Amino acid sequence: MVGSVYSREVGDDNNITFWRDVWVEKSSLKDKYPRPFLLFEQHDAMLKDMGLWEEGVWQWSLSERRHFFIWEEWDIRDSLEGDINAIAPIEGKCDGWRWEVENLGLYMANSSYCVIHKFIVDSIANEFEIA
Repeated sequence: MVGSVYSREVGDDNNITFWRDVWVEKSSLKDKYPRPFLLFEQHDAMLKDMGLWEEGVWQWSLSERRHFFIWEEWDIRDSLEGDINAIAPIEGKCDGWRWEVENLGLYMANSSYCVIHKFIVDSIANEFEIA
């Protein structure tokens, strides 16, 4: 429940680690891609240090420990690169959190109450199979 009500907003701040923080989908890149994690050098790098701005467009720049085997390249290109290319930092914006329950992404106590209430009601309904 908790992971579905908020998401990470990626700016060009220094608050998100590339591999260890959850900023792509609902798990860290280290957990989702354990093999590629071992193949790259920047294990503790901040997200902002994993690329650079070129003419206002973010370009990822990951440093591998060695040349990849063909099958590793496919895995990295098709999955890891697809995930990170789907989200680019926003230049000049701070890293932050988005409250997905509200259209504006701002936390509201009322919507928090509604989420908790729905979770409790659903839990009770599932427990007693009331639907």
